[in-house]
Formats: sequence, structure tokens, C-alpha cells
Amino acid sequence: MSFPYFNRVTYSTSWEDPTESLNFGVGRFPYSGDVITANCMNATAVAAHASNHMTLTLLNGGTAGTATTVCFKAVGGANVAWTKSTPKAMTVSAASIDAGGWIVCKYEDGGTLPDVKITSIFVEGVLGSPAGAG
Repeated sequence: MSFPYFNRVTYSTSWEDPTESLNFGVGRFPYSGDVITANCMNATAVAAHASNHMTLTLLNGGTAGTATTVCFKAVGGANVAWTKSTPKAMTVSAASIDAGGWIVCKYEDGGTLPDVKITSIFVEGVLGSPAGAG
């Protein structure tokens, strides 16, 4: 007997000042499921500015970690302030992740920023049954 959506998976990661735009893996789903929540937080305040800004988007990287399907819409961007140590909720856009699929964070920055210290990207998902279970 299988219990779909019985298993939960959570990933949390942090990093300091990448100084450039990049993509990096947050976590890998052991079998297929749905991402249900995602939040991010910065340890330093970033003032709203037209050209000095950062944006975070969560992608469904597929099993190779290189695919670019957006699973959580971008937070941040031009003219968006980041309050120190205050979570920003991310809005789901495509929740399903295949077995072995990666959640990838796309970090983009523009202009000159103070030290970026993303203290948390928290992703929670629910998993179906592993292949062959039942």
C-alpha cells in the first residue's frame, strides 16, 4: 500500500556574496513530488534601487540540474528592498518535480550591492511513493 504525499522533504541552504549572477543546487527530490512552500531571507538590508538590486528565482533543474523551468517566481528585483533577516515568501508557479529532480536557485544581481548574505532558502515539498512501492 502506498501513501501519496505522506513523505515530506525540506531543504535549506545559505551562502555569502557570490559577487556575480549564478545558479546553484538547493536540493534533490529522491522521488517525484510537489514543492509546496519556499522562502528566502537576507542577513543584510538592501535598499530599493533601480540598478543596485538582487533577484532570486527557484527552478526545476530536472535530473541533470540544468533545466530552467521556473517553479517559484522571482523575488526581489529592481526597486525592491530587502529588510534584514525578514523572510520573503516565494510564489509557486509549477510545483511538480520528477524523481531525481533538482531544485536550483537562480541568483541575479545588478549594480553594486552591500555584502549579500542569504541566510536561508527554505524549500518544503511532499513526495509521492517511490517507483515500485505499493
